[in-house]
Amino acid sequence: MIRTACAVSAVLSVGLVACTSPEDQAAQEIEEINQALEEAEEPEPSYLDLDPATENTIDFNGLEYTFSSFERGVSTWGEEDTPYLGFDITVSNNTGETVDPGSGVNLWYTYGESGTEAEPVVDADNGIGTEKEYSAEYQEFGATIADGDEVTLRFGYELPEDETRFEIRLQPWDIDGEADVFLTGEIPQE
Repeated sequence: MIRTACAVSAVLSVGLVACTSPEDQAAQEIEEINQALEEAEEPEPSYLDLDPATENTIDFNGLEYTFSSFERGVSTWGEEDTPYLGFDITVSNNTGETVDPGSGVNLWYTYGESGTEAEPVVDADNGIGTEKEYSAEYQEFGATIADGDEVTLRFGYELPEDETRFEIRLQPWDIDGEADVFLTGEIPQE
């Protein structure tokens, strides 16, 4: 009787193993991977107050973006006069290696309560441009920044005279474990 029970048990075990096909095993592995991805926590974005009277610095593992010298202006370089917000961006490299200043981080600019995307503005008379030939004062970030160095560049993005809310979004796409950072503030009307 004991031999029969062992034989039946062995047959059932073999039958259960034989029922699991390679396709079923692969499907189960995919399901486990998908479940693990769903359970993985996305880093929560940070929301910071943009204070136009001070420097605002964001650090992504030693690559720092500092926004400063906020000032409203009006560009006469286009077909129409364009009110804008001018500011400096300083990229400082304290990562321990040479980096591309734009590597790993996208920058987005919006204005108003509806989050209208702000377009870049050229005002070469005030050192703001999107092309080198627009201004002798315009600096390029350059291809790389050595460890311990920094580069500053002046930018301008449209900000209508009747709008005061401005937001800068830093979106790290190549920096592990870092979440988006939103700098949002009220820019006084002049």
